[in-house]
Amino acid sequence: MEKAAEWLTKITDYKGQLHKTQYGYFHYLLGLTQAQDHPTKVEPLMKKALEYGLNMKHDRAMATLNLAAAAISKGRKQEGQKLLEEAKRLDSAGMMTDQIKMMKDQLKMPSMQKHMHNPNMRNRGKFF
Repeated sequence: MEKAAEWLTKITDYKGQLHKTQYGYFHYLLGLTQAQDHPTKVEPLMKKALEYGLNMKHDRAMATLNLAAAAISKGRKQEGQKLLEEAKRLDSAGMMTDQIKMMKDQLKMPSMQKHMHNPNMRNRGKFF
């Protein structure tokens, strides 16, 4: 991935340096290379990748899976669920079955945010 990231940084003007059919893959690869170190940058890159188009079904599945992960991490559970279903549909080869299942299991887990909205938990730690 480091080599790919290195090559991608050499593209300073993707619209001037790449053919239109490569725009989607440029954003897709950029998103994949930044996923580990800069997860907040992945969502807009994957959205652009899908807008420009990805030829391979499994690439569209991976981009959609990344969007689902971003939505879930930001608390947008319904959107995340829909994106996971879309990723599952696109993953006809079953290459992402484990990741999709793991993310669906995460959606079922009670989040810590529920405690923040629990009126019984609000006043803890406050002294009157």
